[in-house]
Amino acid sequence: VYCGFSKSQVELSINDGSGKKVKDMMIKDGQGKNLKFTSEVSALNYLSQNGWTIVSSYEDTSGGGTPNIAFVIRRSS
Repeated sequence: VYCGFSKSQVELSINDGSGKKVKDMMIKDGQGKNLKFTSEVSALNYLSQNGWTIVSSYEDTSGGGTPNIAFVIRRSS
């Protein structure tokens, strides 16, 4: 699973390799709105509290423009 978010707005998306569009991979709240976080750390805390573990991280420059911070994560057992 690939997790990335931009430095300008902290919204979280999970890419599981299924080929979905980014807008369809955004983490949503109970009302279906994109969850927004105040910082990268708060987004990572959210993942941790919901059973995810960081495997590694890197700077993703594949989209051009401002690089994203990307995390490879897995569901904790």
